[in-house]
Amino acid sequence: MDTLVFKVVASPLLIQAASLAGRRRGPAVGGWFVGLPLTSGPVAFFLAVDRGTGFAATAALGSLAGTAAQAGFCLAYGFTARRHSWPAAFSGFFLVIALTIERIGIAASFALASFVAGTIQVSTLRIISGSRSSSRCRTGCG
Repeated sequence: MDTLVFKVVASPLLIQAASLAGRRRGPAVGGWFVGLPLTSGPVAFFLAVDRGTGFAATAALGSLAGTAAQAGFCLAYGFTARRHSWPAAFSGFFLVIALTIERIGIAASFALASFVAGTIQVSTLRIISGSRSSSRCRTGCG
């Protein structure tokens, strides 16, 4: 019974702490905390305690695949929504994912999603860095 209470309270407390840190220290700190596995981390820990490390490792791979898929969806939706309506962007991305999984299988889809997630992270960092420097020049250079 003691672990049940801890399981129910751990993730919300971590999320609350991240939210407070973001409010007090600004959006950059809040963004870093949002990137942490504040919900899947405790779940993986409790799975390892309750079911064993092999089960937790398999669950962690599934969690990682879900995160990569979410990042891929955000990027594809963002690019597509600029050119088409949001329903077209939303359904088009899911169609592509369904066809990819059917064609190359789950394992290859995971590898592809991991590659895409890494590419998205690098691209996003470059875009953010470029927008910060260009916004400074518009307001302060000249």
